[in-house]
Amino acid sequence: MPPKFSKELSYPVSFETRTPREQPRTSPCEAGCPAGHAIQRTIYFIQNNRFEEALENVRAKNPFPGTCGRACFHPCEAPCNRTFFDQGLAIRALERAAFDLADREKVRRPKCRPKSGKRVAVVGSGPAGMTAAYFLTLFGHDVTVFEALPFPGGMPRFGIPDYRLPKDIPDREIEDIIVMGVKVRTRCLEGEKAGHSWKRPGSLGPGSPAAGQGRGEAHDRKEGPDPRGRGRGLRLRWNGPTPGGR
Repeated sequence: MPPKFSKELSYPVSFETRTPREQPRTSPCEAGCPAGHAIQRTIYFIQNNRFEEALENVRAKNPFPGTCGRACFHPCEAPCNRTFFDQGLAIRALERAAFDLADREKVRRPKCRPKSGKRVAVVGSGPAGMTAAYFLTLFGHDVTVFEALPFPGGMPRFGIPDYRLPKDIPDREIEDIIVMGVKVRTRCLEGEKAGHSWKRPGSLGPGSPAAGQGRGEAHDRKEGPDPRGRGRGLRLRWNGPTPGGR
C-alpha cells in the first residue's frame, strides 16, 4: 500500500498551504521502509511540534514506534535524498521523538470496525504476532494471541539489552494493543509440553476459521571466545525456554 502523503493522487493531501499538494513518485525513504511508514508526513508534524499527530501517523502503519525508534535497523536512512547535500535525516530518531515527546493523553486511539463475528488465533506475541493482532482487531475480528514464554513481547522483550531498549517501552506498546481488546495467553506450548496448551483453529469454537503464526526474523547465534564451547546468545540473555521450545 503506497503512502497516502506521497502517492495517492486521486485525493491529494495538503495539511497547510506550505506543503506540496501532490507528488507523483514515492520518496526513497518511504520506499525503503518495510512497514510502509509515511515518513514525510511524520517529519512534517514533528517540524511543527505536532508530536501527537506524528505518533498517530506512525501507528497507522506500525504499532511499535517506541521499539522501532530505538532498535530498528533503519533501511530508510541510507537512500535519503538529503545525502546529496550533507547527510541523511535521522528518521529512526525522529520516530523515537514522536513516541517520547507526544502527550499520551492527547493521542487518539484508532477506531475499530464493527465486530465481524470471526475469531482468529495468532501464535507468537513478538512484533510480527502483535502487529497482526493489532490490525486484525482494527478490522473487527476477535483475536487471541498464544505465547510460550511467561510474558508477551518476543525478542524486543527478551533478546535486546536494556541499554538499547528498556523493557517498559515494549510493555507500554503491548498494553496499548491489549486495551483494544486483544487477548493474550502466556505459557502456552503446542501439545502437552507446558501446563497450558493452545488449541488448533477447529477447536476454538464456532466462528474461528483462521489461525496464523507470528513468526518474526529473530536469529540466534553462537557466543563465546572458544568456537567449540560457544553457547546460544539467547540462552545467555535469558535462562529459560527460547521461543518455539528450542
